[in-house]
Amino acid sequence: MTPRPLLWRLTPADAGPWQRIMQGALAELQGLFASDWAEWIDRPQDDFRAVLARADCWAAGWTQGQPLAVGRWEALESPGTATLMGVYALPAARGTGLAAALVRQLVAQAAAQGHHRIQLDVVATNQRALRFYRRLGFTPTATPPLRNPLGLDELELALQLPRRLAA
Repeated sequence: MTPRPLLWRLTPADAGPWQRIMQGALAELQGLFASDWAEWIDRPQDDFRAVLARADCWAAGWTQGQPLAVGRWEALESPGTATLMGVYALPAARGTGLAAALVRQLVAQAAAQGHHRIQLDVVATNQRALRFYRRLGFTPTATPPLRNPLGLDELELALQLPRRLAA
């Protein structure tokens, strides 16, 4: 029997583990995040702590305090719309359901704050991420692909939140 994923909100005290995971993600997936390795590699832990102080960042794992997948959401200026950012699962956690449980938690948190739509951007060549988000119900929007600073096209995907969640 597979254990049930544990989900918890990251706080500034979790900056160290979150920094290690995000720097690993940026190193592994260079060009697939809006941020890149060069932008974050030399940043002090206080910069990571500051992000955690203002963002709704969550972790998933099998043991509390040992994150294997992380992600966050933020409200956009567009009323009722939120965005997913920095969703990443360590290679050993892929295919275990942790990332899916994490994204569902992030979606639920955004809905609980009254958002009715959540969106994200994915590099068009990142087929693994595109399949993952489509399985969770995200669909491409009519927004044309945007070229990121690294010259890669990013697709916008969105999920309409059921009114029962957003209430």
